Amino acid sequence: MKFTVNLIALLFGALSSTMVAQAVPTVVRPTPLKQDPDEMSITFYEYTSFRGTSYSPIYSGPDFCIDLPLGRQNRPESLEISSGYSCAFYAFIECIGPEQSFSGDVANLPRIGVPPRYRRIASFECTKLG
Repeated sequence: MKFTVNLIALLFGALSSTMVAQAVPTVVRPTPLKQDPDEMSITFYEYTSFRGTSYSPIYSGPDFCIDLPLGRQNRPESLEISSGYSCAFYAFIECIGPEQSFSGDVANLPRIGVPPRYRRIASFECTKLG
């Protein structure tokens, strides 16, 4: 008798757990590898022609000044900007100083010009084109 009561309690507990697990909705999260075509992204490369260590800020949305982390400032030699966006780059943090804007892929940042941006980027701000 005692064995039967415990077996029934065990079966009831297992059945309840299964019903609860089925009732909980599944949370679907987008995979980070699939990017929304309208989503802004930017990737900085340590060397020209998109070579070397790369860095992409977690948030790089438009109309927001972003300072590169200290270990990444003044290192980029090339960069990729998602289509439909243009970014202004600054030699100082907080988007201060003269700016130079680019859009699309830039395999070689300018070494000359006013201001040159080769290894001279500390912050940036992007805007949506059109």
